[in-house]
Amino acid sequence: MPARFNALYQAFVFTLTNWTKEIARFAPALKMSIFHGTERVLEKERHF
Repeated sequence: MPARFNALYQAFVFTLTNWTKEIARFAPALKMSIFHGTERVLEKERHF
């Protein structure tokens, strides 16, 4: 069974679109949530 861990990355907003596409392409099983904006409600995990 693969190891499971949580990670938090802080990035510039303009990188989110590209990173989302790259994760979908190279690591489709990776779960990702975006925490962004003034309300900052954490989205449920979703697959990109």
